[in-house]
Amino acid sequence: MDAINTQDTRGTRASWANTNLVPEFLTDEQLCQRWHCSKMKLYRLRQHGILKAPVKIGNAVLAKNLTRLSDVLELENSEAA
Repeated sequence: MDAINTQDTRGTRASWANTNLVPEFLTDEQLCQRWHCSKMKLYRLRQHGILKAPVKIGNAVLAKNLTRLSDVLELENSEAA
């Protein structure tokens, strides 16, 4: 009888997710906590083109506004310079 491959592959996805191929995201709540501001401030920054538009994930009822961490770090670095 041939041996069945019982190797656990659960760690494969986690190691892949830690690479630079998968962008990290922040919710509006996390971004507000990071910058000590309100959601209205985020809205105004997006309206003026300072902060890029969020990525919407999910359907209309359960949609999440997510901002790329790379966009946040780029904006923070440009403000610090």
